Amino acid sequence: MDLDIVELRRRLPSVKRIASELYGVEWRGDRARCPRAENHNHGDRDPSFSYLKKVDRVHCFSQLCFGDKPVDAFDLVQQMDGCSFQEAAQRVADRYGGATHQKPKRGNIPTTHTKPGIRET
Repeated sequence: MDLDIVELRRRLPSVKRIASELYGVEWRGDRARCPRAENHNHGDRDPSFSYLKKVDRVHCFSQLCFGDKPVDAFDLVQQMDGCSFQEAAQRVADRYGGATHQKPKRGNIPTTHTKPGIRET
C-alpha cells in the first residue's frame, strides 16, 4: 500500500498519545517514565521522558534513549519497533488511517515546525 505521508501526518494524534497507545507510556503532565526503562539505572524512577508540545516530539533527557534530538511519531515507532521508516509509516497508517497516493519517503515529509527567523521554501 502506498501512503500519502502529508495526509497521514495531518491525521495523526500527538506523539504523546501515540506513545501512550502503542507503548503504554503513562504521562503525568508532559513527563513520563521512559518506555526503554531497561536503559536507565533503577528503571527510570525519576521520569525523564518528556513531551515537547510546541514541536510535537518526545525526548528522553536522562539516557538519550532515542538519540540526542527529540523524535516525532515515525521516529518513535522506528526506534521502539526496530523497523524502517516505511514500515513505521505503514504501522502508524494502519492504526490511525492513511490515504493512498505516494510511497513514504523522508524527502516527501514537510517540516511541521520551523525555527524562528527561518523561512520554508
